[in-house]
Amino acid sequence: MLRKLFIVLLMSSVSSSLCAQSIFAVPEFRDSSSRELFLDLEAASYFKNNEYTNDFTRGFTGLGYMFEPGIKYYAGKDLSIRLGVFLQQYSGLDAYSNYVPNFTIDYKLSDQLRVVLGNIYGNLSHGLEESLFRFDRYYQDHLESGIQFLWDSEVFEADLWLDWKEFIFDGDDKQEEFQIGFVSETRILDDGFRLSFPMQILMTHKGGEIDISPDPVSSILNASSGLSIAFDLD
Repeated sequence: MLRKLFIVLLMSSVSSSLCAQSIFAVPEFRDSSSRELFLDLEAASYFKNNEYTNDFTRGFTGLGYMFEPGIKYYAGKDLSIRLGVFLQQYSGLDAYSNYVPNFTIDYKLSDQLRVVLGNIYGNLSHGLEESLFRFDRYYQDHLESGIQFLWDSEVFEADLWLDWKEFIFDGDDKQEEFQIGFVSETRILDDGFRLSFPMQILMTHKGGEIDISPDPVSSILNASSGLSIAFDLD
């Protein structure tokens, strides 16, 4: 009986979960989804041909697909839990290149602030400029794991995250690696004529104190800022 009920819940939620939504957008909470279970399916196919003839970079062709099925449960109007698996296969290979279980806890602390633990809403969802985050990383380095804080108010929007890339144990011959990012937009005017102040920061750190890697410690920071002006034409 419980098994049949579980299947019915999953199948009845497919139409709601597969609504039109940008793959780059962070999912929003809905009051109507409280204490409901959804089958959450995400998939993308890609073809990126980078054929270069130069001395400073190597060409690479990315052709394949990503599939991320999961189960998402809204424990309340402020809490969601997702359990799934990430699959990736490059065309021409018989086996999957990536097979990674993932787990996400998304908790809304207030009307403006959310905290995300586990597999965060990363990659292109951060909205980083191409000069800071190459679009190819969408399929070359898709998953991000760590902690994320999302702020969304009438005048200020921000995304602060820690993505832990490489975990090490005592005596490992590799370095620990993580990324810290911050993306924000402060709205100064928004009345037909829109004026805002964007800020983007991305820092990568490689190091550690318990490894035996001969590589030096490095920290690389890139940032972007300025003014954004937009207005509507009739």
